[in-house]
Amino acid sequence: CSQFGLCRDCYKVYKKKTPHVCGQVFCKNCKKNCDSLDHKCFIQKKEKKSPLHNNYIFFDIEADQFSGEHIANFIVIQYFDGREVIFKGYDSLDMFGEFLFSPLHKNHTVIAHNMQGYDGMFLINYLVKQSIKPKVIMRGSKFLCVTIQSLNMRIIDSLSFLPMSLTKLPKKYCITMKLAMCSP
Repeated sequence: CSQFGLCRDCYKVYKKKTPHVCGQVFCKNCKKNCDSLDHKCFIQKKEKKSPLHNNYIFFDIEADQFSGEHIANFIVIQYFDGREVIFKGYDSLDMFGEFLFSPLHKNHTVIAHNMQGYDGMFLINYLVKQSIKPKVIMRGSKFLCVTIQSLNMRIIDSLSFLPMSLTKLPKKYCITMKLAMCSP
């Protein structure tokens, strides 16, 4: 066989592409060739990868309908570390879009509560208006995931993971919070 050899001294089968030393074995735990009699290896710890990273952005869009049409007039972005950016006024959607879809936010996951419906419609309308072609995964008429490939950005809905309104979250998870309701 071209891949394996047989040692004539210890009669051990070995792979020809790695050097063979009589009396040694390959340890799958420490990934080294070791003396089979003296090697006392224990399973090595794997370095834990942090499941959380700072590439998360959360947002919420508020709108008025005085004109009979829903027009965004107050948008809040919050980064994972708590920093916030607020956009106010009837041009808030344009300012929000320019800010969010900039190279600054490449490789980010963007999360909105109700992205599947209300907030998603504002976002998709903005993208279409700017001739940005997103990759969209839908369930019926709901947006499950919107991806902007040029930024490696995905936009998802927290309702997919937390199926309740934001006001019910603290009670559900026994969190004591002071909620401040704000309206533009």
